[in-house]
Amino acid sequence: MTPPRSPRLSAPRAQDRRWPLLVVCAVACALVVGVVLRAVPSLASWTDAGWAHATVGTSQIRCGTDTNFRSHAEAKALGGTLLSTNLDTFAPARGLDLLRDPAAAAVPTPSTATDLGVNDGDPALDTFGSPLVVSALSGVPGLNLTGFAAAIPGAPAGALNQYTQVSTRGQAVAASGLVDSTGAVLVGSGAPVVPLPAPARVDVSSVFPGITNVSATRLAVGATASSARLDFCSALSNRIWGPGAVTGITRSYGVGGLTLEVDSPAVSRLVTDVNATVTALGTAVTTASGINGTVGQAASTAMNATARNISTQLLPQTPTGSVTLGNLSLNVTTALGTLLTAPLTDGLVTVDLANGRVTANLAGLLGSSTTGLNNLPANSRLALDGAAAAAISTRVDALVQTWSTQVTNALLTGIRSTSLAMDVNVLYRITGLLGTADVARVQVHPSATIGDYLTPPASLATTVYVSTVNALLTGLLNALGLNLNTIIQRLQTEVPPAVVAPVATALRTAFTDRVTALGTTLTTSRGALVTAVGAVTTRMPAALTVSVNVQPDQPGAPAGTVPVPGTPPYTSPTYSVTALRIGLATAGAPTGFAYLGVARSTVGPVTQVR
Repeated sequence: MTPPRSPRLSAPRAQDRRWPLLVVCAVACALVVGVVLRAVPSLASWTDAGWAHATVGTSQIRCGTDTNFRSHAEAKALGGTLLSTNLDTFAPARGLDLLRDPAAAAVPTPSTATDLGVNDGDPALDTFGSPLVVSALSGVPGLNLTGFAAAIPGAPAGALNQYTQVSTRGQAVAASGLVDSTGAVLVGSGAPVVPLPAPARVDVSSVFPGITNVSATRLAVGATASSARLDFCSALSNRIWGPGAVTGITRSYGVGGLTLEVDSPAVSRLVTDVNATVTALGTAVTTASGINGTVGQAASTAMNATARNISTQLLPQTPTGSVTLGNLSLNVTTALGTLLTAPLTDGLVTVDLANGRVTANLAGLLGSSTTGLNNLPANSRLALDGAAAAAISTRVDALVQTWSTQVTNALLTGIRSTSLAMDVNVLYRITGLLGTADVARVQVHPSATIGDYLTPPASLATTVYVSTVNALLTGLLNALGLNLNTIIQRLQTEVPPAVVAPVATALRTAFTDRVTALGTTLTTSRGALVTAVGAVTTRMPAALTVSVNVQPDQPGAPAGTVPVPGTPPYTSPTYSVTALRIGLATAGAPTGFAYLGVARSTVGPVTQVR
């Protein structure tokens, strides 16, 4: 809020026009008595030198020279209320308060704050720092600041620094969060490129209770910072001698990110479903292998049916040989690669398969796709509405649907590439009044892959071994009206294609049908996950508020923030900026929400002591 301007100086009164005569008289008198007067600077020259005064002889300001200002600054990395903890009264979370009176030494609170200006050589300037200690806040329910505590180049205190500076020349500076030793903001647009600390996390599960398939809900807050700088001497000077448009306040902020995290067993279930299918495929290899396995039986059954079609007199004997499948489990695992561990993301929403979590980048979704929550006007509030909820759910659905297709395709690739070595032998005999004789032994022995059967090749390697022709065999064939050459030729021609389809069916039943069933299962699990995430995001408008660049003295300030006006013209307002303000629905709170402020910097009041 801009303080009301001081009344402008009125025009000279009529009686004041007598002053020139008095001056002339005074000069004449001085000459008479022989006194030499020094040149007195004009009003214009005072202004050029940085002087300002409202009433000549009673009020003057020399910015950069006068040291008669009382200055105040406060930096608070965390404030407000989180669940049941009031961080404004919680001693370990206390901020840094610095007050300097022109007639006394600076007073920092806490008194243990570090004096950063010991060697600055300026007795009118005081600088103190006092970062928060993470270990002292470990007992605050729902708050994990471990990531913020990591030191980075230029900011040994990480994202929990608290910096204040005051001067008896009428200036005050406060900075909090990820700021360097001069109070400069190190996060956000235009900030130096530095590696940011890991985010802090605020557990907000209590405002999203009773949601099926949701075990926890959190907000991950990226490194955050704010800074406020007040030059009240310049503002006062402009108020008295200028148009009064200069406030002297400069504020900046930066937010490294804000992410919604939803832990859901439905995410883990997706991987569990796939792993169960991989295990079942490994078991199916055992069932399908061997001459008596499903594949061998399918082959011999097809061979026998073909032989009976040639002649019902051809009697099959017990099949012999082997059916060997390659390392299908290894093949499907290789084909899956990192599909079961790598996060699924479109850049804004991520499904973390390894940790069973869905994350939504609220900064990117609700702020700017390039600058996130930075460069926003004062008192910007995120639109946590139905459109945002639908956008998050839709993205989760699309990510998991794409992933499900990738998984099933990978499994099919692994299955199709698995080798199938089949050597099925069946001996055929004929029986008549003369006895029993061997006619031929049919051997199907292709070397192929499962994929070759699922996409049938032109032929399968087949050999028909003719038994030794003797009088008994000849007699039996003649008695039954059979021709040996015809039987052999038809066996060679008709057996190979007859075997392919039944073997393919056996392979589909053992392997690919399980993948198809997995696709259906994943669709169900995907639906459960989307429903769970949707239940959280749909509740957001009633459970959560998020504002950035909060400035109580500016239009649109959120509920619960109160501007502190000054006393014009010699006492400034109190100016503050909070980088991020999170409200959680809380029964009994005055506005229905309890608010957590991250990186709040306050300067003022600054007073010219007269």
